[in-house]
Amino acid sequence: MLKATFKAIGALAIGMAMSANAANLIETENLVENGLFLDDNGSYAGNISTEPTGWQFAAGTQTQFIDTTTLANHPFDKEGRYFYGGRSAFNSITQSFDLTSLSEYNESFFRSGAVTIKLDVWMWSGATDDARARVYQKDAAGNYIGDVVNTGFTQINDPYRYTASGMLHEDAVSLHIFLDSDRDYGTANNGYVFDPTMTLLIEDNEANRNLLNIDTSLSLQEAQNVAQAQFTNVPLVGAFGALMVFAGATMRRKK
Repeated sequence: MLKATFKAIGALAIGMAMSANAANLIETENLVENGLFLDDNGSYAGNISTEPTGWQFAAGTQTQFIDTTTLANHPFDKEGRYFYGGRSAFNSITQSFDLTSLSEYNESFFRSGAVTIKLDVWMWSGATDDARARVYQKDAAGNYIGDVVNTGFTQINDPYRYTASGMLHEDAVSLHIFLDSDRDYGTANNGYVFDPTMTLLIEDNEANRNLLNIDTSLSLQEAQNVAQAQFTNVPLVGAFGALMVFAGATMRRKK
């Protein structure tokens, strides 16, 4: 009866906001703050060597953020600043994200065991220096737990959009992203990073549908509607709210 009710909900709960990626059951917005390394006024004009809003220096000195308009024929679909390692042997910047701040998602989403951490980032190298992006998870006691999402070091000389992923641990309460630039030799640290994004998502596959008790015969859109109802705090209004009343009455009649 539960799956039948979910199937009806998925078929009729039309128009609800859903995943940014059509292939997923549900996906959060980008959780990275200021991945373009903008000024407080939203500007990226000129180079800076101070911490951009949302970021802290984790290692190294003389870190710089360079205006992307100085790059010829770059492939980016937006402008901002990119992270440049400066002259230290190893440079790293970091920011943390508190999962409890995602108030639109309920506890069952984070504890479902089906949530993937997805990291996307532009990275490239000058000479043979390297760039890398990492995400760590912590529990309420501050212990590192679960998967480490790690792109690994790259030595590709042209900007390339890297993707890495790992499973969200059911006890995780915060995520911690690090962007690294590592110098192999010489005096300049030419590992570059631009526009990191991080989302939490549940992929649409048979294993996840079975785990979450979502009928595998539903269309993707129907399954997305079910996931939205199951994992978010969206008010049950309009047609969806009316359906829930109908479903409750139906279930009472089946007793």
